[in-house]
Amino acid sequence: NQGALLAYATLLSEQLSTKVRGMLDFTHIESGVLALDRRKHDVGKLVSQVCDTQGILAQNSNVTLVKELQVKLRSANCDDEKIGQVLNYFLTAAIQNSSPGAEIKVSASNKPGDNQVKDQVQVSVRSDNSKVQEEDLNILFHKNGKPVNPKNVKLQETVLNLAIAKRIIEAHGGLFWIGPKEGKAIQYNFSLPAA
Repeated sequence: NQGALLAYATLLSEQLSTKVRGMLDFTHIESGVLALDRRKHDVGKLVSQVCDTQGILAQNSNVTLVKELQVKLRSANCDDEKIGQVLNYFLTAAIQNSSPGAEIKVSASNKPGDNQVKDQVQVSVRSDNSKVQEEDLNILFHKNGKPVNPKNVKLQETVLNLAIAKRIIEAHGGLFWIGPKEGKAIQYNFSLPAA
């Protein structure tokens, strides 16, 4: 139907815009300049908005997108546009590199801090049937990383996007990591200091 086609065209346009912004961001990041407009934001709302947008791509790729947001999820002082960009990168990576029929779970939860770390809000994107190989994990978020299969254009795009995502999260004073890798499952994670 026309509504679905328009929504898909809008998604493709947003993805192209995100890629262009990402390249510009990477240039700024590499030069040591990344302007952040930090304000208190509802992380659950950000996750929901991105999931709603990426739902079309998931459906077209024959993967199921599931949201699990903790009740009373903490807010974070962050640049909502940049964190939305990171979430888009995570979901695009999970969707593009998953086999048809995969389930992608997006979760957000509070993580208590300790003497050295403040309370955190953690966001994870997990695919239960990823095509990413164990050997590719070490290069996934390195800007000069090269996938084991250099013809895998989607994985090369993932490498660049995750390099940008990692630097955005670190600029917020957060943590970024990939794992655990369990069989065909892979998980992309970040955490931000809670507000």
